Amino acid sequence: MERRARLVPLLRACLAAGALLASSSALFAACLLDLGSLSSAGASSSAGSGGSSSSGGAPTSSSSHSTATASTTSTTSTTSSTGVAGGGDGGPIPDAGGDANPGCAALDCSCEAPCPAGGCTPTVLATGATFADTPWGIVAPKAGGLYWTNQHGNNLARIKPGGGGPEVLTSATTPGAIAVVNGVVAWAAEDGVHSCTADTCGTTDAILHPSAAPGTVQGVAFDGQTVAWSDRVGVNAGQVLSCPIGACTSPTVLINGQIAPLGVALHGGSVFWIDQGNGNQNGNVAFGIKTGGSFTQVSAVLNLPTGLAVDATYVYWTEQLAAGRILRCPYAAGYCPSPIDAAAAAGPLGRPLDITLGGGRMYWSNADTGSILSCPTPGCGSAPPRVHATGRQGLRHVAVNATCLFWTDDTAGGSVLRVPR
Repeated sequence: MERRARLVPLLRACLAAGALLASSSALFAACLLDLGSLSSAGASSSAGSGGSSSSGGAPTSSSSHSTATASTTSTTSTTSSTGVAGGGDGGPIPDAGGDANPGCAALDCSCEAPCPAGGCTPTVLATGATFADTPWGIVAPKAGGLYWTNQHGNNLARIKPGGGGPEVLTSATTPGAIAVVNGVVAWAAEDGVHSCTADTCGTTDAILHPSAAPGTVQGVAFDGQTVAWSDRVGVNAGQVLSCPIGACTSPTVLINGQIAPLGVALHGGSVFWIDQGNGNQNGNVAFGIKTGGSFTQVSAVLNLPTGLAVDATYVYWTEQLAAGRILRCPYAAGYCPSPIDAAAAAGPLGRPLDITLGGGRMYWSNADTGSILSCPTPGCGSAPPRVHATGRQGLRHVAVNATCLFWTDDTAGGSVLRVPR
């Protein structure tokens, strides 16, 4: 992808040089040599995690993501559209400069040049009351496609793996968190946790388990077999639960007595979760076997942990404070007394909310600054994070695939946007 992205601007420069061939033949020849060198170079590829589980929880008083999700910020310089860029027919989509990218589908950013320092102008994938009315949770599963929830639109929407325009999957009352694996969708709605088969969601939508009260389900995760979710239940009575997706009449309660359970993630045979607490340094991150039993606390005494992501070694989370941080801890050894600040050189991040992993990087959204940043998963060290988007005033949740970074934005009704990764 990187090689193709480098070819596009260089080809344009060569064509411009060719137009001046009579007076600039040496420049044109040099361009041809550079193009030949690039096209014969070995390409490096990195696949994104694809987001087999995601969360986009309902709004809370402290704003939230989680594997449930949180509040975020978005938009000053979006591409305006009443539907989908490219007319919604799967045709070429304009890049940040307004030029067509032949061959690039809606969910493919390989034809676009990498974002410059300071971020890209995004491409709008969906907007309007039908497809993006206060969009919230979003996920780009490994099998392809892009799925999101619309809280005020009261529906689930997607762009199919093959591209094209957005379509509504099914209606849902104030949906929030969403997770998709192999064409099966699990999500949180006001009345509880639902699932369906994506291609027939309108007729296969079924409630897996009701919520304790309207709107109490926050985070949802799904690994293709097990669904896990957090439910606020009541004051200091929050729960994290799990069940096989085909047998959920009596879910397993993994933990009780949480203040404000929020993010949920599944990795291997374990469920990871966040208790956001109430801002008095009483938040924590923990995990347990998804079939129940004992659990392990990874970190505690935290201030509003919110977004959550997990890989084979580390658990990552956001701290939703004005002086917020991106933290990570190894989890196999148990309690981690000193979480690592993964973006220390950036200083206060401004209420970081959602976080996701892909291609060896962590991507997160910052509500106060309206930006999306990233670092390598080991952290940025003394280097500043990479900036992918800025100036977003309604930014919510983020997702990645192999070539694109996506997010939901509720400014001016709402939109779903992308930039090249």
